[in-house]
Amino acid sequence: IARGGSLPLLLHGSHAWFGEEALLSGQAGQVDYVCMTPVELIGMPQSCLEDALREEPQFRKFMFQQLARRVEQHTELQLLLRLGGMPMRVVMGLAQFADSQPHYLAVQRSTQAEDPVDISLSQDQIAAVCGVSRTLLSECLQRLARGGWVKLRYGGMSLQSAAAWRVFAQKWQLRQSRVGRKSMDELLDELSRAGVEALSPATRP
Repeated sequence: IARGGSLPLLLHGSHAWFGEEALLSGQAGQVDYVCMTPVELIGMPQSCLEDALREEPQFRKFMFQQLARRVEQHTELQLLLRLGGMPMRVVMGLAQFADSQPHYLAVQRSTQAEDPVDISLSQDQIAAVCGVSRTLLSECLQRLARGGWVKLRYGGMSLQSAAAWRVFAQKWQLRQSRVGRKSMDELLDELSRAGVEALSPATRP
């Protein structure tokens, strides 16, 4: 930032909502939104949002859940940056790509544990999102690729077994996994256990 650059905070995927904080507060947003890939946007005037909140209980519930999730994401980011080791930043950063899918899409995909999540960003951009160097990201990705958790390609990658990535992220969010400086081997073991849970009908995300 001191050099005039930018600091990634959150990444929004397909069908995501964003900017509702500014609409609800009536104040200009404190962050800029940058399109990393081609997108189609649908805007909502503040008056429409206010009407929907008053008249549609389900929409009001959805919006509260959105705001609560935003707070959780910011807390997770702070914990990772302060307490998490570099491999943990990479693995949790990637897991957020799977977990950031809208809830209804996650439910639809829960019966397809091998359904991949495509990430059409360069490794430099992904490294910035994870808060690590490009070199460290590459080292971690090679380990994940050998384990079958990511598939690398020119100009992007895909997360394999998306349901396992979501289980991994959700267990961390519930604090069942402690924030710490875990080794890559330990994280790969956790992903494997999450993969087993993802295949169980009782624990599918």
